[in-house]
Amino acid sequence: MKNWYQLVCCSLAVLTVSACSDSALDRQQAEGDFDYLNESALVPWKYPHGVKPQLNHEYDVPAGKLNGALGEHVDIRPPQEFLALIPGVTAERSQGNVIFWSAKSQIADQIWQIALQSLESKHAQITRKSDKLIDAKWVEWQSDDEESVIEAHYQLSRVSKARRFGVQISMPEIRSAGQGDISKYVQERYTMKMVNKIATLYDAQMRVTLGNAQQSQKSIPVSMGTDRSGLPVVIARSDYLALWNRISLVLSQSGFSVEDRNRSQGTIKVKYSPPDDDFWSALGVQPLPLNSGSYTILLGDLENRTSLNITSSDGKPVKEEVLQAFAPVLEALLK
Repeated sequence: MKNWYQLVCCSLAVLTVSACSDSALDRQQAEGDFDYLNESALVPWKYPHGVKPQLNHEYDVPAGKLNGALGEHVDIRPPQEFLALIPGVTAERSQGNVIFWSAKSQIADQIWQIALQSLESKHAQITRKSDKLIDAKWVEWQSDDEESVIEAHYQLSRVSKARRFGVQISMPEIRSAGQGDISKYVQERYTMKMVNKIATLYDAQMRVTLGNAQQSQKSIPVSMGTDRSGLPVVIARSDYLALWNRISLVLSQSGFSVEDRNRSQGTIKVKYSPPDDDFWSALGVQPLPLNSGSYTILLGDLENRTSLNITSSDGKPVKEEVLQAFAPVLEALLK
């Protein structure tokens, strides 16, 4: 019994030491030695006097100039990637800055307000605030893979380009009590952290809005209409997000098998197999005059309405009579 007790105590001690050894620095640095740093530089090959070698320079390795870190200074943590949570919005990285781009000024306005909320939620000191610029310092970030608290100074600005509206997030300064010079890589990580916090908060607020819309609008009227080009489309009197979250189930109930979806592009790849006559009779509508095969359902955001169209596998719109039959099917299933 005594030996068993000693064994348990030793095991716990080993586990405790192992856990403590997994420090923030260990998560940033590669394991193993850095002997490659001690390798001598290559020297040109010296040919004997009088020898004229015939060389093919096609496979010569071009001389390069390394500006990055080496050895223990290499940060092995994966880069922060943009979370594409805002439909129709892209993120552009340029010189350490990140810009949210949207074709709609209303979405840029929403991102601007949510960005301000994100800074306030991090207890940032807003040193300058106008319609086109917000200056905030110092935003604190605590992470298990950092040796100390990171403090970042952010600037938000409104930008526009080629009929696109943007919100730019930049970081003029970053500091840490436990570190000296902070690498450009770490600065880019914490710029993207703020970008993703904004995107996450935007998504959360849109989900709340969507939930409220679904509660207040169980039934969605559907009719025929035209798009901005004058082409026939199906019009659902519902905002884009509310319809998007219901359309996949509706399609699966009417013979469409959903294979792929892209909310930001408004596309749903489907395969259609016509239901039997009993289905159409029970639904109280005429059968859809559509052959079996692969199609794409296209959704367009028209503010408080949403347009729908169907294209074949080769990208051609279906006939108007198909859309005219599709409208009552949708309306019946969206009740």
